[in-house]
Amino acid sequence: MGSIGDIYVHFSQELLKRGIGYQGLIYKKASENFKDHPSLNKFSKILFCGFNALNAAETKIYTWLQSSGKAEMLWDIDNYYYKDKTQEAGLFLRRNLEVFDVKQNSFTAEHYKTAKEIHITAVAGQMGQAQLVHDELIKLINNDVSMTKVAVVLANERLLWPVLKLLPKEVEHVNITMEYPIRYTQAYSFIDLLFNIQVNFQNKGRSSDSVYFKEFVAVLQHPFFGVLLKSLDEKFNVSAIIDQINKDNYVFIHQKYIQEKFRELPKIISEIFKPWPSSLDGNNNLVSVIDLIRNYYIKLFETNIIHLELEYMEVLLRSFKRINDVLQKYPMYYADVRSYRQLYTQTIGAATVPFIGEPLKGLQIMGVLETRTLDFEYLIMVGVNEGVLPSGKTVNSFLPNDLKRLFGLPLYYEKDAIYAYHFYRLLQRSSFVHLIYDSETDEMGKGEKSRFISQLQFELKHYHSDHQITEHVAVSASPVYVDDAISIEKNEQTLEKILTKARSSDEFGGISPSALNTFKECSLKFYYRYGAGLKEIKEVEESAEANTFGSILHLALENLYKPYINKNLAEEDLLKMLSELEKEVEKAFKEFFKDSSPLQGKNYLQIEVLKVYVKRLIDLDKENVKALKKQNKFLKILFLESSWKAPLQVNVNNKQETFYVQGKIDRIDDFGGKIRVIDYKNSVKDSDKFTFTNFETVFEDINYNKQLQLFIYVWLVYKNKPEYLKQLQPGIIPFKKFLKKPKQIVGADKQDLEFSTDLMSDMEGHLSSFVGRIVDVSKPFGQTDDLKICEFCDYKGICNR
Repeated sequence: MGSIGDIYVHFSQELLKRGIGYQGLIYKKASENFKDHPSLNKFSKILFCGFNALNAAETKIYTWLQSSGKAEMLWDIDNYYYKDKTQEAGLFLRRNLEVFDVKQNSFTAEHYKTAKEIHITAVAGQMGQAQLVHDELIKLINNDVSMTKVAVVLANERLLWPVLKLLPKEVEHVNITMEYPIRYTQAYSFIDLLFNIQVNFQNKGRSSDSVYFKEFVAVLQHPFFGVLLKSLDEKFNVSAIIDQINKDNYVFIHQKYIQEKFRELPKIISEIFKPWPSSLDGNNNLVSVIDLIRNYYIKLFETNIIHLELEYMEVLLRSFKRINDVLQKYPMYYADVRSYRQLYTQTIGAATVPFIGEPLKGLQIMGVLETRTLDFEYLIMVGVNEGVLPSGKTVNSFLPNDLKRLFGLPLYYEKDAIYAYHFYRLLQRSSFVHLIYDSETDEMGKGEKSRFISQLQFELKHYHSDHQITEHVAVSASPVYVDDAISIEKNEQTLEKILTKARSSDEFGGISPSALNTFKECSLKFYYRYGAGLKEIKEVEESAEANTFGSILHLALENLYKPYINKNLAEEDLLKMLSELEKEVEKAFKEFFKDSSPLQGKNYLQIEVLKVYVKRLIDLDKENVKALKKQNKFLKILFLESSWKAPLQVNVNNKQETFYVQGKIDRIDDFGGKIRVIDYKNSVKDSDKFTFTNFETVFEDINYNKQLQLFIYVWLVYKNKPEYLKQLQPGIIPFKKFLKKPKQIVGADKQDLEFSTDLMSDMEGHLSSFVGRIVDVSKPFGQTDDLKICEFCDYKGICNR
């Protein structure tokens, strides 16, 4: 391969042989051959109006035409940016006017010395900006301003649909004059999701054709997939599939599952989720999908919105045809999905749908480039952010700047100068201007106002003092934060579910220790969960969350120890458990992750942690069995994951009722004559209190939550097995910071607390009073004062905390 120069010459020659060329080559050839072109004889005079940035070929053509008397250049100039050599907006005008004659009838003026009212507003998000446009238009309408004098200019094309959706109904005529990129349409985003699935197939290799659940669900939830299904079967229920995926925790969706779910629909639906045999097959698949949707829209050809969607799809289908030709001609270059996707992005990513409106009637909505040579008295410009207007430095060429400068190719600052001219020229004849920018920030600095705004603020007043420039930040109408505390009155309706559960003696009835601790923390949280029945939406867990992790640990331990219930544990039993540990942990894990995917990444690490936790307990039991054996004592598992329930007399608004308290105890064992009531926990915090002083503190202080739970377990066992009372020893085994001895309740003397009938009676009285408070109609459910509790609360969004 030769130098860049050799490649350029060879490439240009090859293109010219075929009668085609890129833009620069076409310009060059036109500038070399235009003088003898017959079309020049059709005109006695050619007027070039409102031009700004001319390339070398254009300059050559215009210079010759002007010098030969065939053309005249009419420039639109304001001295504000033309005479100031540091003003980028006048960069090309200053260059041009060194070459061309300036005629007296050129539009050179001092419009920036006429007072302007300029408002600058920062507002968050696209809808926030669109709402501001709505509000500004309403003000103008109320002031009897004709909409023919008003333009809404979109610096960011993405704002088109939000602005259209929020246009006031009082605006009778709207004309859109701009090009809307296909890449911002729903059709494009839908195809992008399908590409994501195919790229994932390629990443995993041919060994796996399962679809990652997020990509699968994203396709199912996309509006275009909904349209696709409607065109085939209006009754098909996508929600049921998504619910099952969430319920069964499928991380990867297998082809067998997909085939089964879509078996009653045409093959094209399940084909979407299959690996494409080749790029050409993929292209044909995408064409079939878009064609189906297009045909469905044709049947519904009623509204302008559907009409626009059809236009998008026509552009897409034409682009796919071009891609098809390339794939057939050069299959070896686009054999893999990534190269095919790159071809698709290059072909369709730059495609646009043009909107051409009526310039003499109604409100004008347009892009920045479409404002050329147009003037408006009232101007609302939206999306005026740095990185949008101007677009800034973009690297889309392998040619270094020095080489570009040498050959007169445009540099990034010259592109910025073009947009600066459009901006300042548009403003120069306006009397009222409202510049709106997005204040939403991210790590890349998005949310910064355009430097053109800053230039106006710092320079324009010095140029002419009569300009009125104001700036403020708009506060969105939502979300509304309310200072007043939320409270829910207790009545028959709000207490219905709570009372029904509390009065029930069946396996699902009764009040649990976790419910009581929730009420301690925040009575409103208790109401949301147990009264209103608001629960967090079940979503797929790619790796075990904290509660799922605990459930897997409990299940693995239950399965390992279950064969030895009511048997004196021997060292050999525990050795056998150790040999089965790995199998049982993985089996328990797959109970919660049913897609049978290989255990890898975070899941693999979590399983290894689970194995360590389980081994710690078995090893400890092995040591204890040895030690007890020397004392002629034994360790016997009595109960595992057992449910306990007991009745409780409660004063419900001056009337005695029987409620039930229930709890699930992880393990109860006979440890050398002591009856241990064990609760497994991932960890115990330093703030957790295990020293018993009085029940008032236990039932009020959230740092005693774990102690309260143990007391309730002891009380439940006592009510069902009173003979155990003297031997009861409740404790928590924390797996993260593992202890040789369970964390137990101790008295003021730091000795293990002894349980008696008097202590249990005292406990029951306080428990009854506490439960009575839950249903006391004189005390509404209210928010906690401790905001730390709100940090990880599922309902903090409802409470605006």
